[in-house]
Amino acid sequence: MYFIEKKLLFTDNKHLLNNFNIQITYPMKNVMPLIQLVLFSLLLTLPSSCSKDNELFADVINEDITDNVDDSTDDTTDGTDDSTDGTDTPSNDDDQGTTNPGFDDNALKAFPGAYGGGSNASGGRGGVLVMVNTLNASTPLSYDSGSNTYSGGLRAALSQNIGPRYIVFTVSGNISIAGSDLMISRDDITIFGQSAPRGGITIHGDNIQFSGVNNIIVRYIRSRNGSTKSYDSSGEISDDQSTYGFKVNGGNNIILDHVTASWGGDKAILLGTNQDVSQMGHTVQRSVISNSHTYMQMSMQNPANFHQRDQISCILNVFMRGKNRTPNIGGTGGYVEVKNNVIQTAGTKFGVIQWSDNAYINWTDNYYKIPTASRETNEFQRSDGKYNSKGSPYTELRLYTQGNVYENTNGFVLNGSESGKDSNSSIWTYRLGGIANDTPIDTDLLVAAPHDGIPNSYTGLSAYDAYESLINQGNVGACHYMDDEGHIKYYMDPLDADGINDIKNNTMKRTGNKNDWELPSIPSSKRASSYDTDMDGMADAWEIREFGDLSQGYNDDFDGDGYTNIEEFYNQ
Repeated sequence: MYFIEKKLLFTDNKHLLNNFNIQITYPMKNVMPLIQLVLFSLLLTLPSSCSKDNELFADVINEDITDNVDDSTDDTTDGTDDSTDGTDTPSNDDDQGTTNPGFDDNALKAFPGAYGGGSNASGGRGGVLVMVNTLNASTPLSYDSGSNTYSGGLRAALSQNIGPRYIVFTVSGNISIAGSDLMISRDDITIFGQSAPRGGITIHGDNIQFSGVNNIIVRYIRSRNGSTKSYDSSGEISDDQSTYGFKVNGGNNIILDHVTASWGGDKAILLGTNQDVSQMGHTVQRSVISNSHTYMQMSMQNPANFHQRDQISCILNVFMRGKNRTPNIGGTGGYVEVKNNVIQTAGTKFGVIQWSDNAYINWTDNYYKIPTASRETNEFQRSDGKYNSKGSPYTELRLYTQGNVYENTNGFVLNGSESGKDSNSSIWTYRLGGIANDTPIDTDLLVAAPHDGIPNSYTGLSAYDAYESLINQGNVGACHYMDDEGHIKYYMDPLDADGINDIKNNTMKRTGNKNDWELPSIPSSKRASSYDTDMDGMADAWEIREFGDLSQGYNDDFDGDGYTNIEEFYNQ
């Protein structure tokens, strides 16, 4: 049996056909006419408005079929296989990556550009629409039966018991939550921060906290905490204080995309809790993590409260103007990936893997750009004991680390071209556990092949390409919004833009004192009533371009691809 699979990415981000799969029980060279007939039938079913995509689809599939026919010619000539003795030669798996069968790469993703552990979250898909129409976070919700929508302030939008929901903004500006955390206390929520007019949404004054919820999608939101809970009289920050940009207390299937997290007195982002709860399927991607005491903790570090963790992704983020935790990883078991991040620090260390038994980690293609001559490392914080706090034997972590670039003012320590299992070991050392700090990590903890344990794992970019996308192109943080015609436009607030310029110029302004934190001035406006006359969260101009009129509802699926119309609008 032969199996052909082709994943398609179209230039306009339309999800016409995510996978084209054919199973054939005959030799490929004998069934080419059948395949061409199937292909022709599929093309007839695609919308006529997508003629360019149809041509691309045909070209790509024909090319893939031809390649597979050529590859299969020698496999069917004599009816035999290559095995001569009826046995399989065992291989040494000690240096190989591992595979986790417990995920579905064919599930409909949160949005076409979603990757990693949280990429299959469905958020509020199919739920009710909530319009945040005020910068007053405490305004209660009101319901309009004609449009089947709610409107009001952000606190009620996140906490009221109204079932699955999409949250959009008809205003832009700064939303203060000073005095109490902004709690995300319901499952099945999608927040479209890019729905706001120019300037976007910045939430400040306290934590944005996820209280053990599941199935959450958050896009294009800035969290600039800046609360005064965790500072001494001089404004200096104390470690391990409960102030964060985003604080995710466990929960499953959560993705943060294009967010900005800063002014955390403790950490900009915390994924985890000191409670013994599960943490499955989290992604932080294309986000700015900055201007905080430290950067990011992916699951808690306290070995007395390790919880089950799996499928955690940190990809395509920028860490800037902080000290360490780029990121830190604790917990028990599971697959973790740290890929394609740009990391700036002038602290004492980068990331720390803390007591992580049974951990399968891909740490690849990151760009470390250090504005000093220092040589910080990532650290493995281990215990000398044979058993962890749960009474289970330790199993050493299996770390795949290749393709990283490390640049300081003295030049390149790693340039990304190094190859081999141990090629990136120079940026890893031990910490604590009776072992002298800065002791090089044992290379028997490294593996030669990446682990395959995370859905929709992102594999597309080298460290240099990631730097180009994130820094030179600036596709990171809460940097997009919808204009009055329903087109995507670019806006990066002054604080994020200044930090990105620091990295370009290889300079770094440390902002570890709250007296240095000044809330940026951003445009604040409200949508005109003519923008969305049918109150469905989509610009009328876009609906007319796509559908021809305003008859489609936000939960309809005009093109039948599984994404609702409102998701299509914001997935442009």
